[in-house]
Amino acid sequence: MPQSGFEEGFSVTTSGSLDTWVKEIHAKVPGAIEGYIYDQVKLVIKDFFQRTKAARRFLGPFSVSAGEAQLCLNPVDAYWNVILVMQVVRNGAALTQTNKAVIPRLFATEQTSSTPSRFYLEPYHTIKFWPQLAIDVEDIYVVAALTPRLRADNRIDQEVLDQHYEAIKAGTLQRLYEEPGKVYTNNTSAEYWGKKYRSELTRSRVIADTDYGPASQPWSFNSWAM
Repeated sequence: MPQSGFEEGFSVTTSGSLDTWVKEIHAKVPGAIEGYIYDQVKLVIKDFFQRTKAARRFLGPFSVSAGEAQLCLNPVDAYWNVILVMQVVRNGAALTQTNKAVIPRLFATEQTSSTPSRFYLEPYHTIKFWPQLAIDVEDIYVVAALTPRLRADNRIDQEVLDQHYEAIKAGTLQRLYEEPGKVYTNNTSAEYWGKKYRSELTRSRVIADTDYGPASQPWSFNSWAM
């Protein structure tokens, strides 16, 4: 009988929990309040994705009605928010990103069009088009960097745990150990975990830039361990 590749009763998990980090971290920082560890894990998750842009998605298609000049992306869904728009594509061509300070000078040229040629961000998750649209425009696609939406039940997408568990753990331990005047304060441990966190930030940026494919050098020594 052909094998399915999965054991009987096996199911794919798409949702994880911050508990996974907190249980391990709590054992390493005796005296730390568990609720406070949850707060620190959440802060590190936000910092990690802001600095690495490690979660990237191809979003769309979007439609924008005639007379409108903007497309608000957030919230993407119940689990993710956009933190950076990396590219906007229409009819297979990338729109040129510009600065909103340039827009007043463009009023001397065409102000409406059947398709936009430029865009700027105001704020980071709202795309504003130029020229404004003379007709309804469809099939707008966006490449964006995302950050997890941290829910009250402490649930998070399983992919964050699968891909970035060690990074989030290291960043949280660094923050805890470097706090002054605590029973768990430890400058040596803070330095150790800080080096590991910075190493994980670099690694995550590299693999995100290759869309999680093979890099030119697929391995390296852990600089934080030297």
